[in-house]
Amino acid sequence: MNSRLSVLLGALCGILIPFLSLYLISVVRPELLAIQDYDFSEIRHLNIQLMTVVMLPNVALFFGALQFEKDNFSKGLLGASLLLLVALFIYRFLL
Repeated sequence: MNSRLSVLLGALCGILIPFLSLYLISVVRPELLAIQDYDFSEIRHLNIQLMTVVMLPNVALFFGALQFEKDNFSKGLLGASLLLLVALFIYRFLL
């Protein structure tokens, strides 16, 4: 596979997998969606915990790709994960 295509595929997976994980969490635990009546700081704290948990499949996929020596895919996945972590950092400390 072309190295540029592999990096783009890794970045696409790195962006989509957290959203898929968040969807699966909301299906398994629907009560997490019904917390809008609480204080904003509590909602923000829960959102940060959820965003951290949905990043875990990216970590597993990253180490799996490294195990199978798919370095270019790992680069794209790592780049997308870092982009999401920057967004999490901004949400946590700057908003």
